[in-house]
Amino acid sequence: MNFSIKDDLKWTLGREAIHLTVLLILFGFGSFLIRDIIYDKPDNWELQYLIEEITNTLLVGLLLVFILLPLNLLRLQQKYQTSALNLGLHATEKSKTDEKLEIQSLIPSENFTIEISNFIFAKVDSNYIDIYKNTSNGTEKKIIRQSLKNLENQLKPFPIIFQTHRSYLVNISYIESIAGNAQGFMITLSNCDIEVPVSRSKIEEFRQLFSKSI
Repeated sequence: MNFSIKDDLKWTLGREAIHLTVLLILFGFGSFLIRDIIYDKPDNWELQYLIEEITNTLLVGLLLVFILLPLNLLRLQQKYQTSALNLGLHATEKSKTDEKLEIQSLIPSENFTIEISNFIFAKVDSNYIDIYKNTSNGTEKKIIRQSLKNLENQLKPFPIIFQTHRSYLVNISYIESIAGNAQGFMITLSNCDIEVPVSRSKIEEFRQLFSKSI
């Protein structure tokens, strides 16, 4: 499945909206619990008041959410677009290493050897990992049954391999361009047409590693 900037933004907005809605419901429940302090009524604990407090909190809160969420989205877009532009002024050189590594799968018959300079990126696909590599015939994909964490551990000796996202490992020497969006960065890799995300939590580490490589 290709990863697009549009899909990534929708996912980010949806997740943040859900988190804020849950938070508002909790605030409404909290308001219900302190009714005895605010109102001197014998029926403060009736279900209708719980519904009323949650509904009122949601109505007021969601109005603020619809105002603040787009503003926050715009702020993040501008922040990461500027940051990506600064990084994008440079270009990495292809790795010259001819070191080889045998990639280990949970199924031994799927094991294969690869030159690190030919490793482009890997992504999680359900219970499998798709590994994209550069060959004389173009980009090829190998599929193995393995966790991304275990694959990352196998590739730890090679600092040019970086986990940009919970589902992606990337050879930063294949980066052609970097663009920013509200979720973080989206990077374009040479020899393939799949955009790869760099999540917010990885931005600073990615920036430092990428800067060292140029």
